[in-house]
Amino acid sequence: HAAGFLRRGGTIFDPGIKYANEMEPRPDFLVYYTDGYGSISEDTDIPTLWLLTPNGYSVADFRNNVCRWGECAKIEGSKD
Repeated sequence: HAAGFLRRGGTIFDPGIKYANEMEPRPDFLVYYTDGYGSISEDTDIPTLWLLTPNGYSVADFRNNVCRWGECAKIEGSKD
């Protein structure tokens, strides 16, 4: 692993979403690049793309366990 990290824990996505919701002007869209392990309670109407890393949650698991809104795609590649 490039930086020597191996799943350090869940990300709390709320601060980024809250910040984007309060920005003036508001962003046109948001992109999160994540393994998907985390939690979110904040919501937004800003179009959001969740890009899931190869060794993270599947799209279905992310949808069922973390976030049901926004577009979601799994990045293909090595799981090492």
